[in-house]
Amino acid sequence: MTRGPKPRPLLERFFERVRLMPNGCWEWNGPVNVKTGYGTFTTKHNTTEPAHRWIFERAICAISNDFQIDHICHNRDPNCLDVSQCRHRRCVNPLHLEAVTCQENLARGHTRAAANLLKTHCKYGHLFDYHNGNQRICLTCKRTEARKRLGITKFKVFP
Repeated sequence: MTRGPKPRPLLERFFERVRLMPNGCWEWNGPVNVKTGYGTFTTKHNTTEPAHRWIFERAICAISNDFQIDHICHNRDPNCLDVSQCRHRRCVNPLHLEAVTCQENLARGHTRAAANLLKTHCKYGHLFDYHNGNQRICLTCKRTEARKRLGITKFKVFP
């Protein structure tokens, strides 16, 4: 009793949708998530996964849900903007991918968050000298704000 053609292996199906680019990227030519611009791959049991994450887990190692996949090829291209049209989002070459924390991924990107992470001084030129876990704080400005709030115009500095 035959049940039709034997299903093709997943890797074979995956690579049918990959085009090798001159810059070393493996461009995903399969379905793409409209909101994010990342390729999607339908695996066994009709589950859909991000194509770059799927191949990274098969070629390099498993990744916990705490980590994201960073496209190193995107970081090396200063002309590429961080938008859903970014061509690097379609790269599925495992050698161009790295598992990193969300914070590390944001810091490496071409985003406002990345630019803010690089700042070492507040808008008045004071050093960010305190970190409360979520944000960096300039204590000089914080003290000035507290004095204004309390109505203290003159203060004595103790040695």
